[in-house]
Amino acid sequence: MEVNSKLDALFEGNAGREHLDIQRYQFLEEFAKVVIKIVCVYGLFVGLNWLGEFLARHQVIIKGGFNSDVLFSVFVLPLLYSLKDIKNSLESISVTVWKNDTSITVKRGGWRCSYDRLYFKDLNNIEFSRSIGGRIGKYCTLKLYAVGGVTIVPYLKDTDKNCQAVTQLMEIAADNQQSPCKAGARSSGAAGRQTLGDDRIK
Repeated sequence: MEVNSKLDALFEGNAGREHLDIQRYQFLEEFAKVVIKIVCVYGLFVGLNWLGEFLARHQVIIKGGFNSDVLFSVFVLPLLYSLKDIKNSLESISVTVWKNDTSITVKRGGWRCSYDRLYFKDLNNIEFSRSIGGRIGKYCTLKLYAVGGVTIVPYLKDTDKNCQAVTQLMEIAADNQQSPCKAGARSSGAAGRQTLGDDRIK
């Protein structure tokens, strides 16, 4: 898609960027989840409705009888909540992930888009997760943690290119974890030498 503003260009810069492989068919899993939720909600409604009518028929429920409209109103909100997830089921089609020497960027959406960029110098932890659909379709999700936030890299395929990229991210995170320790050790060493020098002067 053509970059249509200077602000987009700040994130869309092509200098040395490498695209990661995304599983575009992940929307099938999300769509299946929505269908399963709707079927479960409807099945629960049918079951409770039958139970209510059964109890009313045998005069177990006496006061006011059984009103299926009231029961249906209870299940409207869960049903609408499940339908709301349909708009998120197509996210995998529009997600783009790329990295360069200093950062990794996740772009979501087309006309209505969002960018999430994480600089490698701030990376300190990586979380790996794989759903049932991910095991079947061979894709996963990474959560890259930094001070003050997390960047989610979704729908990564199990390809050699992605494996090399994740290996680099793990090495960067390991180096970032060791850097404060090295800096602390250097500071302690300098302080020790200074104290030793002061003792010799005394």
